[in-house]
Amino acid sequence: MDGPDANIGDDLDIRAVLNDLYTNEIDASIAWIRDRGFRATLGNPKLAEKWFRSSGGALRWLKRQARVQFPETESTRMLDRVAPRIDTILDDLCANQISGAISWIWNAGFYATLGAPRQADDWAFPSSDEAVAWLTDQACMRYPDSNFARKYGGFL
Repeated sequence: MDGPDANIGDDLDIRAVLNDLYTNEIDASIAWIRDRGFRATLGNPKLAEKWFRSSGGALRWLKRQARVQFPETESTRMLDRVAPRIDTILDDLCANQISGAISWIWNAGFYATLGAPRQADDWAFPSSDEAVAWLTDQACMRYPDSNFARKYGGFL
């Protein structure tokens, strides 16, 4: 597992990392399993894999590994400080022990699953934003009594 995100910095736009990997045709996934943390996997077949405490740490590692494995990778530098940060949503899912995963295959869109064992899944989201929005809606619907649903579902 990684150390605190503080030693990596927090000015990375997770949305941009996910979309950059997809745009550069790099297969990868990030999965979170209740209290175990986040597993980042680069490549299909697998080129590298590592466990992390936070989604931010996992995505930062994926970005670095993509540059090592695919030096021609281009990346954008955008940070949306208005929209809820994807890493915050993923960390909140994990903190509420709601397992799930987001993966992508460069030409097939984003694939999202919720629950362990899997309770819901959907395929071919055109962006990471849409995949995370679907995960958020599904988690609120399937775990209505959770703190996650109270925070993101508009319930007090």
